[in-house]
Amino acid sequence: MIKQITETWKYTSPNKEFDGALGIAVDQQEIVGDQLTQKGYAMSRSTDGDETYFTFQGTGKLNGQEISGSGTWQWTGGTGKFKGVKGGGPFTYKAGPNLPLSFEWSGEAEISANEAA
Repeated sequence: MIKQITETWKYTSPNKEFDGALGIAVDQQEIVGDQLTQKGYAMSRSTDGDETYFTFQGTGKLNGQEISGSGTWQWTGGTGKFKGVKGGGPFTYKAGPNLPLSFEWSGEAEISANEAA
C-alpha cells in the first residue's frame, strides 16, 4: 500500500526559536506487510516567522495498531536567520491507539554568519 499524508504540528522545544513553532510536512509511505518506508519534505516556521526546510527518510514497523520507527533528516535551506542552514540528524517516532503520535528530533544546525546577514 502506498500513502501520501500531509501533516501539521506545533513544536514543543527547549529552543525558544522553535517552542510553539509551526511545522508542515508531506510524507510518502510505502507499507509492505508490517514494514513501512517513508520519505518526506517539510518546513518549520519559527515564532518570529523565519523558516527552515528539510527532507526526511526512515523505516518503521507496524505491530497491530501500534507503529514505531526511525530515520534521518537533512536541512535543505531556510529564510532570514536560517538562510544557508546546513546539518541534520536522527529522529524516532511511535504511535498507537493509547499512545499519541510523538516524534523526537535531534541533530545539528550550522549557519554561516555571512549567509544569514
